[in-house]
Amino acid sequence: EVMSDGRASPDDTSDSRLDFLLNWSHVPALLAVLVFMFWARVRSYGNFVVDGQTYFRGNDPWYHFRETSYIMENWPNRMPFDVWTGFPYGNQAGQFGTLWDQIMAIAIFLASPITGGGEEGAMRVMLLMAPIAGTLVAIPTYFIARRFVDRFASVAAVVVLALLPGTFFSYSLVGFPDHSAAEVFFQSLAVFTFLVAFAVAEREAPVWELLVDRDWAALKRPTAYAAAAGVALGLYIWAWQAGVLMIGFTGIFLIVQFTIDVSHGGSPDPIAFAGSVALVVVGVLQIIS
Repeated sequence: EVMSDGRASPDDTSDSRLDFLLNWSHVPALLAVLVFMFWARVRSYGNFVVDGQTYFRGNDPWYHFRETSYIMENWPNRMPFDVWTGFPYGNQAGQFGTLWDQIMAIAIFLASPITGGGEEGAMRVMLLMAPIAGTLVAIPTYFIARRFVDRFASVAAVVVLALLPGTFFSYSLVGFPDHSAAEVFFQSLAVFTFLVAFAVAEREAPVWELLVDRDWAALKRPTAYAAAAGVALGLYIWAWQAGVLMIGFTGIFLIVQFTIDVSHGGSPDPIAFAGSVALVVVGVLQIIS
């Protein structure tokens, strides 16, 4: 309702403010959970910096430190063979020297004006990398939940994640810059992007006839989302080589979904198109890596 002077009525203004709060109230709630998750993971930061000397928790962080140091000196090349693993014969670096170490090297470089650079500066940045990765898991978790439930339930899912004890919490604590927290983040990101890609494919229906007719305009949107899912899965495998298992899980899902679509009289083409494009992109990424 508009008043005689052209202004909106007080009731309309109140309703618009209420709508704004309802539509965006989840954002400060999510930010609060992110802050809590990060704080809970870095509380013991001081335990790992003693008399100016930085320490890590466990063995694996030192392997990552050696790989990250090598990457910083020879970027973007990594050290695929580690002479100190299985000394004196050496061994393949395996899950060390992956995307996770590349990310840490970039973070160390960006933080060097603050840390002053050097070995100690690099180690202090690495102390915080697992808590950062563990905290960021909350973002794809929210969006995965949002595909199935409303905002309130999705925020509740993130709160549950923030309060969970156990392996995930332990591996994402300060002082343990291992690849484990990054695994969870990239896997969650891959799952979310696949959910979106399959949803877009079902909505846009990229059937075989569109490929035969070369209707690229109709195929553009589902192709883009499927390719993004492939990139996310490729990043997950780059961060953790055993993540290749997710390709197998995806294949099993596609077979089951094809069976369901056909048994209900539907076309398996949309899901097959999205899955095929995504897996092709994953294959290309593995070749160029």
